[in-house]
Amino acid sequence: MKLLKFIYLTILLVLPIQMLGNTNKHIPLDTVEVITFRDTVYSGNLPAIEISMGTYHNFHGATTVGYKMILRGEELDIKGALLYKEDPESNDAYPLQLISPFDIHFGDSTDNRRIDHIYVKHKFPFSDCFSEDDSLVIITNKGNFTLYMSEDKRSAAKYTPMLESLNKELSDTESDLENTRNKSYMIIAIIISICLIVTLIVFLYFRKYQRVKSEQMDKLLMLISEHEMNNRQLKAKVSDLMRNSFNTINQLCYDYFEMADTSFLRNSIYTKVEEEIERLKSHEQLSQFEKVLNENCDGIILRIEAQIPQISDADKTLLIYLYSGLSARTICVLMDIQLKTFYMRRLRLKNKIESSDAPDKERFISIM
Repeated sequence: MKLLKFIYLTILLVLPIQMLGNTNKHIPLDTVEVITFRDTVYSGNLPAIEISMGTYHNFHGATTVGYKMILRGEELDIKGALLYKEDPESNDAYPLQLISPFDIHFGDSTDNRRIDHIYVKHKFPFSDCFSEDDSLVIITNKGNFTLYMSEDKRSAAKYTPMLESLNKELSDTESDLENTRNKSYMIIAIIISICLIVTLIVFLYFRKYQRVKSEQMDKLLMLISEHEMNNRQLKAKVSDLMRNSFNTINQLCYDYFEMADTSFLRNSIYTKVEEEIERLKSHEQLSQFEKVLNENCDGIILRIEAQIPQISDADKTLLIYLYSGLSARTICVLMDIQLKTFYMRRLRLKNKIESSDAPDKERFISIM
C-alpha cells in the first residue's frame, strides 16, 4: 500500500507529456499538450504565432503559469521561460527561474496549412508575492515573447503595437500631408512668381512697344507736319508764281480759246496773246518751271525721270504744266492741242505711271 502511494506521488510530480511531435525530451515538472490538424479554410492574413494567457496560480508548493500557443505553418523552439514578479521593463524587476530546464521543438514550416494548438504549463518556485502585476517572458529561437498576467496589461500589450502602428501611420500621413502642403505652397509660389515675371515681361514689352509706337507716331506726325508745311509753302510759292506770272496769260488764253473766231477780239488781243504764249512755250520758261518744281517738290521731275526713264518729252512737258497748276485750257493753248486731246493724254499718262514699277508712282499720280 505504501508502495502504491509512493508511485502515485511520483506520477504527480513527474509531468506527463501529450504531444504529436518531438516527445523524446525529458520535461519532469512542466506539462505540454499539443493538438495538430490541417486548416480547412486557409487564410494567409492570420498571424503565424499567437500566444494567449491560460492559468496562473500557486499550488502544491509551486507557482504555475499556463499559456496557449497557436502555430500556423510555423516552427518554434521554446528554450525556457522567466517569471518576473513585476513588469520586466522595470529596473526593479527580478525573475524566477524554472524549477526544471525546458527545451522543446514545435510545428512544421513545410506545411503552411498545418496548425498546432499547444498548451504549456511552466512551474516556478513557490512565491508568496503572487500578483497580477507579474509577467512571463518566453524564451524562443525567434525572440522573446512577454505574457502579462494582468488583463489590462495584456490588452495594452495587444493593442499597443496596433496603436503604435496607427500612430506611425498617422505621423507618416501628417508628414506626407505637410510635405504635400509644402510642395503645394512651393508650386503655388513658383506659379505666382512665373505669373509675376511673365506679367512684368509683358508689361515691360508693352511699355516698350507703346514707347516705340509713340516715338514712331511722333516722328510720323512730325513728318506729316513738315510735309504739310512744305505743301503750304509750295502752294504759296506756286500761288505767288501763278499770280505774278500767269494771271494775265490765263485770262488771255481763256478769252482766246473761247472767242478765237470772233474778228473783234482777234484784232485786239491776238498779237499780245501770241507773244505771251510764245514766251511761255519757250525752252527757257519750261526749264524755269521745272527748276521751281524740283526745288519746292522734293525734286519731283528728277525722280520721275529716274524712276520712269521711258517717259517722253511731251509727257514730261505735260507733267510740268500739270504740277505747276496751269488750267486745262492754258495747257491746251501752250501745247497746241484740243481739250479732248488733253484729257486723253492726261489719262494715258496716268495709266502709264500707274502700270510702271516706280516706287513713288502713287505720289506722282496724286498731284497730277
